[in-house]
Amino acid sequence: MTNESVMFTTVTDEERFEKMNEQGSPPVLTGGWTRHMGKAVQFLVPEGRDTHAEGFGIHENISQITHILMAQMTAKKGIAEFGDRAIEAIIKEYDQLDKKKAFLPRSYESLKPQERHDALRSITLVSEKRSGRIKGRTVADGRPQRKYTAPEDVHSPTVSTEGLMTSLAIDAKERRYVVTADVEGAYLHANMDETVIMMFDDDMVDYMVETNPEKYGPHVHINKYGKKRLYVQLLKALYGCMQSAMLWWKLLTSTLVEEGFVVNPYDPC
Repeated sequence: MTNESVMFTTVTDEERFEKMNEQGSPPVLTGGWTRHMGKAVQFLVPEGRDTHAEGFGIHENISQITHILMAQMTAKKGIAEFGDRAIEAIIKEYDQLDKKKAFLPRSYESLKPQERHDALRSITLVSEKRSGRIKGRTVADGRPQRKYTAPEDVHSPTVSTEGLMTSLAIDAKERRYVVTADVEGAYLHANMDETVIMMFDDDMVDYMVETNPEKYGPHVHINKYGKKRLYVQLLKALYGCMQSAMLWWKLLTSTLVEEGFVVNPYDPC
């Protein structure tokens, strides 16, 4: 069982290569893995090409690498770049979360001062897919949870490399029929196991209210600086919270066990 992961666009995309060539910009080149970026992006170096002799500047390469890695941008930057298409994508994302019953709106007065202080910020990202479609994604900024949550309490087991390779070898040897599956919005199938408050700010409040005015509108709060805020209680394991991966793992494991599967005692994942 594996955790949900973020997929990055790579420069192996033929359309991106063609676009860069049309603009007169060379594709990103590298002879191997870099310390950090190499883990996220796989680079394609045409066979027989001398990357050192062609004299591409390191700053230009870094600029292109950064552009690829930052395919997901903040909502503010996404709206500046894509306009109404980005706003529509954000509202669609919020609408999907509302229909999944991920949020319970909370009025400012219903929250204790400490709950308001500890509220996680919502982060809405915008990205452009290969098809040209604009997609919004909302996550929680779970970093403040590190202050009061021990990592071992929210640990989500993952398959070991050795276990995966051994299983694949057995599958190949015995000619087993192997099926892989993707669970749409995986974490959101799991219920949150404690009270976690998250807040939306400024324009994001308006977009959230637009999805369900009667539900969220009465709970909008204007702070002393004139900024809009909307507090919600997380009912589902939203991506970004420290415990979300563990909650999804528990749900998936219990569901599979109920269907007759047995957890591997040597590599429980």
